[in-house]
Amino acid sequence: MAEFKGGPGAAGQPQAQSSSLLKIFGIGCLIIFAILLIGGVYAALNWRSMVGSAFRAGFDETIKELDLSKEQDQRLRDISDRVIAAFEDERISADQIGQVVEEFSHSPAVIIVPIAVFGGKYIDPSQLSDTEKEAGWLTIERYARGIQEGVIDPDDLKKIGLPMNENRQLTEISDEELRALLGRMKGRADDAAVPEEHHEIDIATALEEAVTAVLGEGWDQPRDPPK
Repeated sequence: MAEFKGGPGAAGQPQAQSSSLLKIFGIGCLIIFAILLIGGVYAALNWRSMVGSAFRAGFDETIKELDLSKEQDQRLRDISDRVIAAFEDERISADQIGQVVEEFSHSPAVIIVPIAVFGGKYIDPSQLSDTEKEAGWLTIERYARGIQEGVIDPDDLKKIGLPMNENRQLTEISDEELRALLGRMKGRADDAAVPEEHHEIDIATALEEAVTAVLGEGWDQPRDPPK
């Protein structure tokens, strides 16, 4: 399992994870539409490869934006490559890829990704003391764990004042606002009796579970050769 990339020097970027994932499917659909308009023998024979390349580029960019550990990054790429290869081999449809994206975007592990990004964007570059930064990282990991394990309501992300706009992009806050927000997060984690220990978030397993939920077990097995 991979952990939040915290501590001095960690870097995070604001993003709209769910929106980005759904845009990937939209790009693929637009390419299918364009192929139908253009027509031609090449397009007719290679449309799955063309759409697969668009899906692959979209997933690659989204995974890069998540800024996870190397182990998580590689696992996510491996899973997405297998899904796209199954599409290109006509074992799954574009609609099924869309269902996987939708299922994945609602996973608790994905919902709390902005919290991990929050640490790199606000805690590390802040003027908080080293002790405060260490405590801050522990707090956001406990808070994220509470959401992932169902003891803290995911809607609390809105109630607690996490600085996000309507596109789930993180916005700027002052050090004093950061201290106050971390205090609220700690209070929620304490109230939910979340253990005071660092916690790892496994995004790759969440994607694997979403794929299996939509496509079923053994979805990536090659087809039997025709008799």
